[in-house]
Amino acid sequence: MKTKEPPKAVGYVRVSTTGQKKEGESLSTQRSQIEEHCQRNNLSLIGIFADEGISGKKSDRPELVRLLADAESKKFDMVVVTRLSRFGRSTRDLINNLGVLDDNKIPFISLKERFDTGTASGRLLRTMLIAIAEFEHETIFTQMAENRNARWASGAIHMGQSPFGYKWNKEKRCFEINPDEAAIYQKIIDWYLNGESYKTICIKLREMGIKAKRAYFSPATIGGVLKNPCYTGSYVVNKKIFKDKLVTKEDKPVEENITIELPPLITKLRWLKVQERIAFNVVKTKRTVFPEFWLRNVLECAECNSAIRPKVGGYRSKKGATLRYYGCYWHIASGTTLKSYGKEKCKLPYIRAEELEDSVMYYMINYLTFGSFTLKGKYVPSEVESLIDAKRFDEQILALTSQLTNFKRTLSRKGTAKTQLFEMLEMDGADKNLFLSQVQRLSDEEHTLTALIEETQSKLTDLEKHRENTGELVDFIQGNRDWAKNIGEQIMALSSTDKQRLVESMIYGKIPVSIQVEENGAEHWDIDPQFTFNINILQALADEDKLGKFNPR
Repeated sequence: MKTKEPPKAVGYVRVSTTGQKKEGESLSTQRSQIEEHCQRNNLSLIGIFADEGISGKKSDRPELVRLLADAESKKFDMVVVTRLSRFGRSTRDLINNLGVLDDNKIPFISLKERFDTGTASGRLLRTMLIAIAEFEHETIFTQMAENRNARWASGAIHMGQSPFGYKWNKEKRCFEINPDEAAIYQKIIDWYLNGESYKTICIKLREMGIKAKRAYFSPATIGGVLKNPCYTGSYVVNKKIFKDKLVTKEDKPVEENITIELPPLITKLRWLKVQERIAFNVVKTKRTVFPEFWLRNVLECAECNSAIRPKVGGYRSKKGATLRYYGCYWHIASGTTLKSYGKEKCKLPYIRAEELEDSVMYYMINYLTFGSFTLKGKYVPSEVESLIDAKRFDEQILALTSQLTNFKRTLSRKGTAKTQLFEMLEMDGADKNLFLSQVQRLSDEEHTLTALIEETQSKLTDLEKHRENTGELVDFIQGNRDWAKNIGEQIMALSSTDKQRLVESMIYGKIPVSIQVEENGAEHWDIDPQFTFNINILQALADEDKLGKFNPR
């Protein structure tokens, strides 16, 4: 009589740090426990997968990945580990790994927790223990963070990168001055107090080949260095709350703040002079708002995705009025600014403000008036009005309904044909091979027709919903034709502030301004604004007697 072979088992072991390889629950300890269990329970241990020095939260453990792949190939009958946390520490990771085993009907045994997922009670206990393991990990992580912050506050360790001009001495557990960086800091202070701008300082440092900790200085980096109070001898950290490793605007309790002491690089009086000059320059260079540029907040350069800003310069020879332009930020920017940021000049040219505003106005008026007009006493509907015309919906619905009926009739005929084939099979001398091929063909055609019926029915349902949803807009268009005829002149007469209110309320996203190249090589700017219908802004302007009266329905 043939003896039944014992179930084939594999083990999985893991240690997360180099230290755990030598002490604590080492790989050899885990292996021994798994081997003893298999011997006691008459299991054939065919191999042990081992990940050394890899965190339990890491999802790409190579040996675990290989184990799960072998599980899908059913190369073994069960998996044995010493404890649940070896197989994964996060709930999602652990459930996913065990899910692969469950899908392939491979029991999972954890020796420490003493359960077997091959049983109902084991599966229930598994879910509970997963939650407990997650809780324990979160608790340990929180305790480690608190301990780390306590050591940080006591000066035993330093968290994060050292400020420019300093280095952390691990042996002495204190900050020391970095002589080379400290000398650069003094140059920055001297240059700034002598009237140099952030940009000019950046260019000088770039030309000298000097970087900050990792990259070249930018104007923003220079500003941060000049404003940082750490150079006076101390600064406060751990002030903001972090969520998902990102800093938030929420403040931590004051008692959790940590004051860091450093050797000073500047006197308090000199540092305050720097802050006074920064404040003075902010007021002096505060950007002027140009109310007449009513597109100033909605334009975007399609060439470099930068903002397009107002620009004033030059005068008309006859009227003496100031010329207005719109320009991409990286086209307007001076050579100094471009050089300080390491940027190249954008190729989108200056655009006369009147031309760009007139073009946007044309699109907006055309949209608001639905592009309709009267020719020889006959009203010609606009494209948008035609698209949402109820008759057009009815025609499309009728066409889809007819198509759906034809599909259903054809499907019914295919069913009848299959019935006739089965009747013919009962006759003497029927060709079974021919019968099978015909039945297969009819079945394939039935599947195709069923899919077409479902697709057509879905289109029909969507079209009926669309007809209902556009009812209000159709009513609005039908009830405001006279209002729409005169709306263009009234919009043109709006103040710059009201034009800005209108365009910002109706524009969808930003208005991209791009360069178009014709076949002859000539270049010209172009726009493609996307407007959205906003009855609220129209109603508001109408209530202010700025757009005439209209029927909001």
